[in-house]
Amino acid sequence: MWQALENVSDRVQDGGTLFVAIYNDQGKASRVWKAVKVLYNRSLAWRILITPLYLACMVAHGLALDLIGWSNPFSRYFGYRKRRGMSLWPDILDWLGGYPFEVARADEINDFYKTRGFTLVHSTLSKGGKGRGNNQYIFVKGISPAEAHWESHRAARESTNRSGVPQVSQA
Repeated sequence: MWQALENVSDRVQDGGTLFVAIYNDQGKASRVWKAVKVLYNRSLAWRILITPLYLACMVAHGLALDLIGWSNPFSRYFGYRKRRGMSLWPDILDWLGGYPFEVARADEINDFYKTRGFTLVHSTLSKGGKGRGNNQYIFVKGISPAEAHWESHRAARESTNRSGVPQVSQA
């Protein structure tokens, strides 16, 4: 992962923008997920064992959250494709089979690019840098922190529509 991040940094010219999304490092939980993914990809026997266990845990966790929050448990699954951009089953297989699985903390990514002349202008951290999703960063190469401050406001304004959902511009 670090070599890939290095390779892409060399391709950005001064004043250029770099968008990066990396899974958040949750310490032990990330190491456990990496081990699960290694096993899942090792053989069909592991896939047959891991898939229903993961599905059962996922459904139980979702049901608990829905009951605590007085939500309809079925709405979690009926609206899944619309929320996630793919249906549930391919998403489960994509998550379990997604290897290599590389993670990093927000400060590691920021420090890595800072030493290469980039300034962080905007970031969206998974649950404040503690979640299991990916952290998203926008860096600009060769600008000062003061310029980055104003650039971050512009980027935040341009990347959010009225509903508060981040959008990608079609440049």
